[in-house]
Amino acid sequence: MVNKNTLLFGRIFISLVFVVSAVRLLLNFKVSALSLVKMGIPLSEVVLAIGIAVQIVFGLFLILGYKTRLTAMSLIAFLVLANLIYHRDLTNIYNQLQVTKDIAIIGGLLYVYLYGPGETSLDARSAPPPPTRSGKKKKK
Repeated sequence: MVNKNTLLFGRIFISLVFVVSAVRLLLNFKVSALSLVKMGIPLSEVVLAIGIAVQIVFGLFLILGYKTRLTAMSLIAFLVLANLIYHRDLTNIYNQLQVTKDIAIIGGLLYVYLYGPGETSLDARSAPPPPTRSGKKKKK
């Protein structure tokens, strides 16, 4: 049996990876943008700003349990794209570690997608009541 707070803590722990990463990138914006330039990525500051925004917005959505399944899928897409762009050189041990870590995070996000946000979420607060055996919805 899953405690209602277990799913909340799981969402928080996964979200921290994104939010902390975004804050780190934001605090080191120029250096991070320069590393993208060195990789040959055009409009590096725009790409970086979008990446930071995605991590903060969807990281917070995941914590709050807002549009949780869509958020989980969006973060999975972000991780796949980020790995294809930033960590494509798998001869580099750092990139190997990043890809492996991101695969583990994708696994956690798949659990979030499969099991949903749990009771402690905005999604649960806005969900319609489940139907009764007669097919009629229960009143709140």
